[in-house]
Parts: sequence; structure tokens; C-alpha cells
Amino acid sequence: MAFQRLVFKNFEGGWSTDLKVGLKNSFANSQSIDFRKSPSQLTVLPGTRREDPGIISDLILNETMTENGTIYATGSLGKFYKRTPAGVWSEEAQISSGCGGIDYRKDTDSVYVTSNKNVSVLNNVSGSTVMQADYFGPSYSTYDNSTNAGFHCAAFNPKGTNTYTLKTAINEQQTDLRYFQSDIEPLNKISIFVVSKGTGDWTLTLHDGLNKVLGTVTVTNANLIAGTFNDFVFSSATNGQVRIYTAPNARTYHLHVTSTIADGTLSTNSTNDLSVCSLEVWADRLVQTNNGFHPIERFQQFECIGNGNYLSVWEPISDPPTNAEWQRHKLVFPMQYEVCGIAVMNEYIAIAVERAASSTSNTPQDGVIFFWDGLSDTYNYYVRIPEGAPYGIHEYKNSIYYYAGGDWYGISSPTTVPVKIRNMPGSDTTYSGSSSYFKIYPYAATIRRGVHLMAWPSETNNTSVNFGVYSWGAVDKNFPESFGYNYLISTGSQNYSAQNNLRIGMVKSFGDVLHISWRDDLDGGYGIDVIDNSSNPASASSWQSIIFDNGIPTKRKKAIYMKVSYLTLPSGATITPQYSLGRGSFVNGPTYSTTNQYQNHPHYCRLDIPEGDFLEIQLGLSLGATTATPTITAVQLAFDDNSEEGVT
Repeated sequence: MAFQRLVFKNFEGGWSTDLKVGLKNSFANSQSIDFRKSPSQLTVLPGTRREDPGIISDLILNETMTENGTIYATGSLGKFYKRTPAGVWSEEAQISSGCGGIDYRKDTDSVYVTSNKNVSVLNNVSGSTVMQADYFGPSYSTYDNSTNAGFHCAAFNPKGTNTYTLKTAINEQQTDLRYFQSDIEPLNKISIFVVSKGTGDWTLTLHDGLNKVLGTVTVTNANLIAGTFNDFVFSSATNGQVRIYTAPNARTYHLHVTSTIADGTLSTNSTNDLSVCSLEVWADRLVQTNNGFHPIERFQQFECIGNGNYLSVWEPISDPPTNAEWQRHKLVFPMQYEVCGIAVMNEYIAIAVERAASSTSNTPQDGVIFFWDGLSDTYNYYVRIPEGAPYGIHEYKNSIYYYAGGDWYGISSPTTVPVKIRNMPGSDTTYSGSSSYFKIYPYAATIRRGVHLMAWPSETNNTSVNFGVYSWGAVDKNFPESFGYNYLISTGSQNYSAQNNLRIGMVKSFGDVLHISWRDDLDGGYGIDVIDNSSNPASASSWQSIIFDNGIPTKRKKAIYMKVSYLTLPSGATITPQYSLGRGSFVNGPTYSTTNQYQNHPHYCRLDIPEGDFLEIQLGLSLGATTATPTITAVQLAFDDNSEEGVT
């Protein structure tokens, strides 16, 4: 007999790449285990607890903190919440929708929140707050390219002194149409000045240069008002918006106004000439996106908002801002892409965009990350992401991190190649026979105490993937960066089902306070969890070693016993040693505690392995805790390598 020992006493490697191979001192699996604080031991990470007492009624997508420690949050259904520094939650307002963008500015003493089409403002944050829902809404274009276009092409024209009598049918003659170009989009309405409404119902028809109908609006005679501008709102268009190409690469569009009875008149600058009629071309502040997001990031003096295939940039100078101050289309990306995240890296802002088929599609084809210095007329660099949508983009240690196609990536500069950091658990669905999708929301990543955290996944239909907050980081510069599974949501749900509709909306760190928002229809609907300095250890945690075969996977060895060494157990802490032979199910030993010690030993326990013959073996343990964490110093295996039998 050749008696041997295998000892696991260093743990800084985190999760191994696979069950056998990984970084030095890595292990196969863990849950809620802290292996970084002191790499020579395992302890239990803090557990989550629900912080809101049933206040949250939609999925929180993002938060911002003011100077006095008050936190404001925006939800998926447009709920707007407040959390006091003492941790008391309340619902403060309802805006039209929630798109995940929220930011506080000290210079304006305001919080800005994005919706599908507009931006709401909470004013006077340091005093008696006032919510102005959808405050930054539609505005009209003042663009005029008449000289270059060769005909009147202004998008704005005040009331003229002449009139045009409406016809009952569309005519493409010059005097029966009105050309225009615009510097803003998407169009939500066109307003024309009604002089006399006559007796008929009016219809505005919008055409492109090939006379393709982009939108039609009919206003009944009873709803027309003479002597003022009347709104023709594109409510029947997709999302109530008409998409057009704007300056500096504007295309020319034209409109017709007809009536069921040819007796109404509108204002023009030339008698019976529609081409110089009075009008206002109005556009929403934001494009309603398929992915449902308008992320915000502060960069230099600007508020930068992901706006469909644009980056909108706004510096608060005037109130309300002019179109020149609120630049809807500061950066223009390909039309089929939408912004899905924004982060700042050194002197650049990084804008992640995804290409998805439709609002119901969960299979993004590819993505791009654009880098902009805030000064140039367009973006400075871009990196193509062929693996899929670059989700959860976030800055960590002066590098950009993102998720795409099942993997976590990092980019150290705009001109370097992305580096794969880690395949996310459960994302490889090859041979699964199922069609799974994974989404990561824009604010699903944060930094807590030097460790990068990501909520994985935000959303999936895969019923096998463990939801939670995963981590990437190192103890310090002398140790490798490693991967782990840190936090579960307080409901205890880990896997999606059609019944629970499990989601994680965001993870956000504010110093000692970490927030994780969730949806769990089987337990509370919606809520938000907190981890802070008052948190108790996670009630249940686990660790599993890499698979061991002593270098010869075909040779039989004999396991004798495993032993777990630990510091004096605190009250309420438990340790359950376990093992697996031949990649089978784990066999649990007795559960040890302060009241059930192994042969009265306060610092270790032992589990005999009677069916010990193995080709491969894996050790593990489950930990329980109430108010204090157990501390594991080593896990060891005693085995006979059967060396006298030779190599087989």
C-alpha cells in the first residue's frame, strides 16, 4: 500500500475552466463562497435580504445616488422610486415608461430619467422635489435647406398671409405638395395652420421621394380648430413614430393635405400653392427602440443617451434646450443597430450597439462597440463583435468588459483585440436540443470592493442556468484574477420557469451598499435585495474541488477518507463534507456543528469513504451559517495510489 494525501489549502484560482483544468489553486464550483479575502481559507459571503417591504412593483433597471445619499431608481413599467439613506423605499412618481436611463446632476440639482420617447426630470432634488414627467418631449425642426434643394424645403414656416384650398385627392403637382427636410427625427406629428376647416375631414399623407406612403393621419372635421396650428399625429405608425433620414445627410420628403369635401383652407405664403404652406415638423426626443432601452452615461459635461441607432448628447444650458443643445443625432450608427449599453473608459465613451431582428427577437446577430472622445464630429474607433450583442458593457480597471455569445470579454483599449475572460455557466447549449437565449441588461454590472460583478443572466428561457451575481477579480496584484458565483437573490430562486418569470434587472454598488433587483412571480413579484455591513452570511453555500485522478485516469485508486480542517466554528455554523466517485452524485456525510463535533475535535471533521475504489474523485462541502461565517482552512483526501499494481 502506498498511502498518499491530496490537500486543497489554497483557493485563489477561483472556478476552474473545466472540471479538471484551470488556474493554479482553482476549484470546480462554488456558491456564496469568499475565496479572495484570504486565499488560504474559505469563508461564506454575505447573503442577500429583501430591502423593500413590498414597495417595488416593476423591475428596477437602474439607480442613481444624490449627494446626501438618497437613491432614486427607475423601473421597467415607468415606476420611479426613492430610497432614503436609512434604507426606506417609496414610490414617488409614474412616468410613461421605463428604459433604464437615470442620472443625477449636481449642477442642475436634478435627476433625469429616460422613457420610450421622452426624458423626465425630477427637479430641486436637494429641496422640495418636483417631478416633470416627459418634460423633454417633442420639439419642432427649424431646418431650412431651400437654397440647396432648389425648392422650398423648410421644416418650419410660420403662418402665411395667403391660403390653399384643399382638394379631395392627392395630386403630385408642385403646387399640391409640400417638400421638407429635417434635422431631427423620429417624426411624431406634423402641424399645419388651419384657416377655415370647411365641412370635410382632413387627411395628411406623408411620402418619401419615391412617393411611398410613410404615414397618414386623418382628423375629423369636429376636431379641427380654425385659426391655429392643428396637430396631425402619427399614432397609427410603428410606435407612433415615422423614421426619416436627417441632416447633414437629409433626404427630401413631401406631404399632401386633402379633405373629403374641397372647402377647407390652410395657410400658405402664395395663393393656392401648398408648396409654401405653413407647417411645423415635430420629432420625439427619443426613438422608441426594439430592445426597450435608453441607457445614460455622464461623459465630460454631457449627458449621453443611447437613442436607438444614435447617441444623443445634451449639455444643460437652456431650459428647455434647443435642438442645437439637445443633439439627438450626435453620433449616427447603422440604422439596423440599437444602443444596448454605454460605459466610460479613460478619455473615451464606449457605446455598445446590437443588431436584432425585431422587438420579439431574442437572437441578436452581431454588435459593435464604438469609441468617441467627445470632441470629434463622429466616433474615433470601433470594434466589431461578431459573437453577438455586446451586453452589460462596463468599465473595470481601465478596461471595457462586456458579454457576447456566451462569454465574458475584456478590451484594454479601442485599438486592441477583445480577450475572452470566461465562458458563462450554462451558456453553451450545443447538443441541448433546445433554443435558448440570454440577455444582459445595460446595468447588470458593477464594482464592489475591487471586484467586478455581473448579474447573469438578466433574462433567459433556459431552465438549467443558475441566476445570480457572478464575479471576476483578484485579491491584489500578486494573485490572478479569478471567477466565482457570489450572490443569489433573496427569494432563493435560481432557475427560470414559466411560473416564476425570473429576471435580474440590475446590480449596483454604492460603497458599502450593494443592490440587486429582481422579478420572481412565485415569491413577491418584484423586489430589491441589499448587501451591506449589517448582512449576515449566506445561509447556504458550497464548494467543490476539481476532479482528481492522480495523473492516470485509467488506473484504479482507493479513497480512504476525506478531512475538512477549520477554525473554531461559530454558533449556528455547520459543515457537511461530501464526495463524488466517477463523476456520480455527491455523497453527503454527517453535518457537523458546535453541538455535533467529530470525535470532540473542534477544528476538523472526517468522512470515511467505504466504497473507495475510484478512477476519478471529487471532494466537496456544504456550509451553513446564521450570524457568523465558518472558516475552512483545508480539505484533504487520504488515498492509496495502488502503485504496487503498476500502470494500467
